[in-house]
Amino acid sequence: STNPTPVTVTKNEMVLITGGKFKMGRDAGENVPPAEQPAHEVEIKGFWMDKTEVTNAEYYEFVKETGYQPPSHFTGGRVATGEELLPVVRVSMDDVKAFIKWRSKRDGINYRLPNEKEWEFSARNGDSNNLYPWGDNWEDERAAVEIKAFREVGSYPNGKNKWGVLDLIGNVWEWTSSEIVE
Repeated sequence: STNPTPVTVTKNEMVLITGGKFKMGRDAGENVPPAEQPAHEVEIKGFWMDKTEVTNAEYYEFVKETGYQPPSHFTGGRVATGEELLPVVRVSMDDVKAFIKWRSKRDGINYRLPNEKEWEFSARNGDSNNLYPWGDNWEDERAAVEIKAFREVGSYPNGKNKWGVLDLIGNVWEWTSSEIVE
């Protein structure tokens, strides 16, 4: 008898973001959008967040198991070799919701997207109220910005916030559960 090929299960590490208060939005600065003004105090309850963005590899497991329509960059419905650890892109909110439902069932955990307030709290290092996840000063090699190609998730370990969450800025845009405000 032959042994079947084992199924690869990719699980993202989750990090507990402890709650607190912070100033959401900005009052000053170049090109501050009206939706970000004025800065105002917000209180956040603790929540869990993925340590990194969802990879193509994990999203492919979802596609393979459910028969869900793969993103357009999957060649022949499969993730290209060498792109397994890149963040998944070209997915809609409906795709995200279907993935979360599948992942929740798979892991027996009720996953959800963070809302905009929770995401900004994480990106500003919580009640430290920093401009960036790592502090108040821009430092190169802490985020994938001004790049010509996506980077593998976790490629900038020095860009983590105080809880260890990576990739909060740069690389790809993040989905939140909040409505988009123009």
